[in-house]
Amino acid sequence: MQDGTFRGDELWWVETAGRRYGPFPAVRMIDFVTEGRIVAETRVCRAGEDWRRAEHVSFLARALTDVIPSSTIRIDAPTTPETAFVVWAKLSGFVDLDFLAALTALGQVVEIEPGMWIVRTAKPVAEARKRLSASLTTADKFFIAPVSDRLVGWRNLGPTTEARLRDLFRAVAALSPAND
Repeated sequence: MQDGTFRGDELWWVETAGRRYGPFPAVRMIDFVTEGRIVAETRVCRAGEDWRRAEHVSFLARALTDVIPSSTIRIDAPTTPETAFVVWAKLSGFVDLDFLAALTALGQVVEIEPGMWIVRTAKPVAEARKRLSASLTTADKFFIAPVSDRLVGWRNLGPTTEARLRDLFRAVAALSPAND
């Protein structure tokens, strides 16, 4: 198995900045690729084997080709008013379902972690704020801001959340004049 064939329970080590970490199961190594912790040049090693670059390990090379080189995506100004917002809320309790219904009614939603979402919508921020605020009590806290600097980045959100974020921002980027 010198080629780095994938076995999910197999243990691997990672070398970065002159330090070695591990062992990690192969499935976690794929998470590290998705999170940007392992890149093509990162040195990795399986028990009893020599250190080599991640791009020379077949299952990591496949994972590396499935990942955008960095978890930063350039978003050009859309040709439609559709944009993305970051939303944060600290809710007092039973209002959660009303808030989530209002949130999902705005458009495509990706939950980053409990209480934090990215929303892609055609609604202006003032209207989105008004709709979300209507579902809150005076004890609830809430923040909304457009992704207006056209640069979005993240790290260590986990493979599922990161894949959903990439899909959402690819959709926003597809609306840019550069893709017409």
